[in-house]
Amino acid sequence: MEAIPKEVIDMAEDFFLHLNDREKKNIIDQFIKEQPHLWGYFKYMMKLNKSKKVEANCEIVYMMIYRCYKYYGIPLSPLTTEFISLKTNELIKLSGNNGKGGDTVKEVVDRIIKIYNQDHILDLVYSKIINDNGVDVHYENMEDMATAYLTLIAIAYTLEAEMKKHIGNEIN
Repeated sequence: MEAIPKEVIDMAEDFFLHLNDREKKNIIDQFIKEQPHLWGYFKYMMKLNKSKKVEANCEIVYMMIYRCYKYYGIPLSPLTTEFISLKTNELIKLSGNNGKGGDTVKEVVDRIIKIYNQDHILDLVYSKIINDNGVDVHYENMEDMATAYLTLIAIAYTLEAEMKKHIGNEIN
C-alpha cells in the first residue's frame, strides 16, 4: 500500500484550518455518518482529557487523518467497535505501551514509527499534538498529551488496517 503523500496531508491541513465553525460541523456530521463507531471511540477517549482545548485540537487532527485516508479512493463500510478495539489493543501491544507508564513520549513515538509505515501521518499527529514547529504544545498534564497522541494514532492505525484489506500491505 502506497504511503499517503505529504502533499495530500498538507492539503488536508490547509483545508481544515480555513473552515469556519459551520463548515467544520457539516464535515464532522458527514464523517460521523460514514464511521459512527470510529467517531464514538474518539469522543469516548477525549472524555478522558481534563482540558476541553485538547479535544478541540484533536478534532481537527482527526478530520485531517480521516480525509487523508480518502486519498485511496476506497469507500469503507462502517468499522465495528470490535475491529477498532482489536486494532487499538494491537497498537498498544506492538508499541510496548502497556499503560503502566515509565516510558518517555519519545520512546513510545519511536516504537510506533517502527510499526506504522505512514510517516507523514505520524509527522502530522506529532506536530499538532506534541511539538509544533519546535515548540512543545502546552498541556495541563501529560496524561492529556498521551491520550490525545495515542487516540489519534490508533484511529490512523485502524484506518490503515482496514485499507490494507482492500489494497494490500505494500507501501512504496
